[in-house]
Amino acid sequence: MKHLILYALLFCLGTCWGQDTPVVLYRQFNGPFDFTCFGNTLNTGENNLQIPDICAIETQSSASFSLNAGSTVEKAYLYWAGSGTGDLNVKLNGVDLQPDRVLSLVMGSSGLPFFSAFKEVTNLVQTIGPGVYTLSDFDLTALIPDYCGNATNFGGWAVVVIYRDNSLPINQVNIYDGLQGVPSTLQIQLDYLNVVDAVGAKIGFVAWEGDASLAVSETLTINNNPLSSLPLNPVNNAFNGTNSYTGANNMYNMDLDFYDIQNNIQPGDTTASIALTSGQDFVMVNVILTKLNTLLAEITSSIATVQPKCGRQFDVTYQLKNTLGIAAVPANIPVAFYAGNQLLTVVLNNTIIPPGGSFTGSVTVTIPANITVPFELKIVADDTGTGTGVVSESNEDNNSFELSVNEMWDNPSNINPTGLVACLQPNGSVQFDLNLLISQLILQTGDQVRFYGSLSDAQNGNQVINTSTPYVVSNFPANVYILIVSNKGCTSIVSAPLLANNCMPQLALQNITTACDSQIAKVTVTITNPYTNLTLVAGIPVSVYLNGVYVETINSVPILNPLQSFTLGFSVTVPIGSPNPNLVEVIAGQNAFGTLPNTTPVSISFDINLRKTPATNPLADLKVCNLGLGKGVFDWSLYENQVKVQPADQVQFYASQSDADAIQNPISNIQNYQANHTPLPIIARVDNGSGCPAFQGFQLTTYNCPPEIFNYLSINGDGANERFYIKGLKDVFLNHELKIYNRWGVLLFTGNNQTPEWTGVPNEGQLIAQVPVPDGTYFYVLQLNDPDFPQPYTGYLYVTHR
Repeated sequence: MKHLILYALLFCLGTCWGQDTPVVLYRQFNGPFDFTCFGNTLNTGENNLQIPDICAIETQSSASFSLNAGSTVEKAYLYWAGSGTGDLNVKLNGVDLQPDRVLSLVMGSSGLPFFSAFKEVTNLVQTIGPGVYTLSDFDLTALIPDYCGNATNFGGWAVVVIYRDNSLPINQVNIYDGLQGVPSTLQIQLDYLNVVDAVGAKIGFVAWEGDASLAVSETLTINNNPLSSLPLNPVNNAFNGTNSYTGANNMYNMDLDFYDIQNNIQPGDTTASIALTSGQDFVMVNVILTKLNTLLAEITSSIATVQPKCGRQFDVTYQLKNTLGIAAVPANIPVAFYAGNQLLTVVLNNTIIPPGGSFTGSVTVTIPANITVPFELKIVADDTGTGTGVVSESNEDNNSFELSVNEMWDNPSNINPTGLVACLQPNGSVQFDLNLLISQLILQTGDQVRFYGSLSDAQNGNQVINTSTPYVVSNFPANVYILIVSNKGCTSIVSAPLLANNCMPQLALQNITTACDSQIAKVTVTITNPYTNLTLVAGIPVSVYLNGVYVETINSVPILNPLQSFTLGFSVTVPIGSPNPNLVEVIAGQNAFGTLPNTTPVSISFDINLRKTPATNPLADLKVCNLGLGKGVFDWSLYENQVKVQPADQVQFYASQSDADAIQNPISNIQNYQANHTPLPIIARVDNGSGCPAFQGFQLTTYNCPPEIFNYLSINGDGANERFYIKGLKDVFLNHELKIYNRWGVLLFTGNNQTPEWTGVPNEGQLIAQVPVPDGTYFYVLQLNDPDFPQPYTGYLYVTHR
């Protein structure tokens, strides 16, 4: 299992830098691995102040990479560094690159920044392979002028390659990186080493800004032993622009060096101390590489058996092996178990596993409720449950094993049912049909159900209740315990309450009927058995109260089967003078002597409103002048208030009783109502909202009023006064007779109700149907022939043609 390595401890003694990036462990490789480096500088010469054109710098450079036959690139990391904050867009063999990380340092004395950019280029190097590599578009020309004055202008690049060669022994290769300035003394403690054999041990560096011309106390020691690699790296000038991989000494202001340290470490070492000093030269350490021979375990895991158990559990037998390792697997390494990606548990093996050995263990895991079958059960050796381990291995990627699980045993549902309610018997006991509880359970096919009177009986399987007969309970509260057994033998115990009830019905008002001006209200109430499995006994007493006063008890309620209803009818007589509303209460389970024993009465209440016809005042008949043939115009607008006694009552008028009864065709114009015939009855309907209207009627009649005679004719064709008009005569006095004479007493015209009005043309004597009479005064005699008008009307009229 891949595991975390503690970072190397760094200590700064002497002159400290302003800001830097500590050199810490970046990656560790265990197996037949080694490291190499290639790269080049951009400086055209050392940047000391004695060199002409100190600020000259290239924007690209090349280096060759070679690898022995049988070796393959495992990882490749590019570092490019220089003065300033950096050029972070470069090309390697024409491929555009941007950094994964940027490491920085600020020089304390000058405040000038420096950088090192990092990019993993494994795929690129594996694809290209050995050959020439060119880093281009690395342009620091605009940045370095600020650095030339103190000789800290530089640029360069390096590729660190970790390669595998199966002919190599098992090594541990560590990469430490950062950007750390070397003061008078810089110490780096390398931890978590595992040295088995010192043969072939080496340490390498990628460092910047070293000068060959500055060799003032510039040393590198490991475990207090000075290191040198002649002729390139003398003991007093470790950082001098050299490349140990190629033998080059013109790597201006950068170093790619490694040292043999097999004489400086011992088998069994787990730490190493590195010290770097520089008395004058400004040096930055970017990368430290170590290769040490080590012994590693190689843990593999597998699942041997998986046995499902009740409660979503599995008994798992697993095996850990160390068949490929050359070191023992220590005891108490963590082993994690997962359902899919969800952690189930972590156990510790309690046995050291020697090389070639194995360990068989067992564990019981519980699967969370959110996991359903099928799922993958996974074991991962050397896993603390966080994806990290505690043991270094030659192969960190083969610690897991997965097995598909297609069957899981759930316990039956443990949700308690709602329980049962049964009626109290006369002796105070209750009989329950426990089989009714089965429908309240969540059961799977094959589940079996057993009933017990106590939890201990259910747990121990004692005294199973026989459900073929009712289960009798006398003491309450009570519970019954239900054991559910699945077809796999898994069990759950749930409980259900058993409740005693007086089994009272439900009451609901169905209808209230009252007649107008009656003190009696007829009531119907629905009495319902609300239970689905209980029968109500006959004769439940139902008592009636009016305004809190007992009226009567009714005992006619029959047996009510489950959900059956019965309609109970009764009458209530309200005392005269009792105002509305009148409260009626109907109580089941109570008689004239009070509530029955062991009974909780149920009741409903409602109001009775008696319906009274509104009081009215009589209305007198109306009589107006006859406008002809019994027509007349009437105004009875005062009757709207006269007819009602209560101001709030509503009044409408109708031309017939049927319209008044149906409340249709009300008369709207009661101030100027024109009757086309008389006599005509009018009905006044008075309503008070009770539904019991009152009616008052009156007659519209006409009488013959004295006629009004106009005695002037103007026969000139202008349309005015062209005829002898007598108002109130035509169609009023049907038997009248009109005679007109000239001044000599000669009869000129005779008329009645059927003849047209006289227009000046005679219809009697010698001038019949000739021209109108000449201008002059004429005389009339009007006989109405009406007993109310026995005397004739006589007078004169003047005729003119002007």
